[in-house]
Amino acid sequence: ERGVERRGLMVPLSTQTGQLYAVVSSKAGSLTVWDARRKREVQTIGLSQGSVTAIGRGKSSSQFVVAGNTAVDLTFRLFDEVAAVRATTVAFDALPWDEWPTVGKVIHGVQPA
Repeated sequence: ERGVERRGLMVPLSTQTGQLYAVVSSKAGSLTVWDARRKREVQTIGLSQGSVTAIGRGKSSSQFVVAGNTAVDLTFRLFDEVAAVRATTVAFDALPWDEWPTVGKVIHGVQPA
């Protein structure tokens, strides 16, 4: 599609049985699990969040974390292999925006009061 920015996020995943997968976020609200050795899609995971903003490794090689947002909140989900095991949501208006230093303050060495 013309004028549409495409963005994909990927994290490698090793299952406890030794399979190597790549978890990819390439469209809003879903993840695709690819079998890295066979180069084929294994599963699509639908998420109930607006867009995926970050994806990263978890504590073990079989875990990954997904961060996403809607217009009103942030959601963080921990997956073990392809099963969601924990999730938490934080409303934007519950975040302490005024207490966090801004980029300008950090760059110029000014600390918040």
